[in-house]
Amino acid sequence: MANPIRFRRGERAQLPLLRPGEPALCVDTGEVFVGGGSGGQNLRLETAPDYELIALEHRLDAYPHVLALCYQYGAGIGGAGETPAGGENAVSIPVRVEYLDRGNLKIYTQKSVAALGKLKTVERISEREYVIVTDDSPDNVYIRLILT
Repeated sequence: MANPIRFRRGERAQLPLLRPGEPALCVDTGEVFVGGGSGGQNLRLETAPDYELIALEHRLDAYPHVLALCYQYGAGIGGAGETPAGGENAVSIPVRVEYLDRGNLKIYTQKSVAALGKLKTVERISEREYVIVTDDSPDNVYIRLILT
């Protein structure tokens, strides 16, 4: 029988220095930390989609699901292969959606993705597809709105 993985649990203020690779859950904040090894520090895992990426006005008169992909050095989205042209493969990123009304929404994602570039430009490809291009980062985000 496999050994279960055990998380240390407690309030963030009482979080001890963790052993390398040892996980801990802060019950008061919901944060997850992992022991950082030789550096003598705990590493916070930034996996929750809690950081605003963009506010988006669409004309679908609905509450669409959102698919978000991050890719680098792409020459474009859509067309012949229906995938980014050039660069690396697209990777799905976690998102959370806040519906402001039937035509407006906010998309939240991980801190590392939301922090890409200082100036974000949203380019509309079609009624349901958008690309977020940044001014100073090779990373771009592809957004597809899905109606069910």
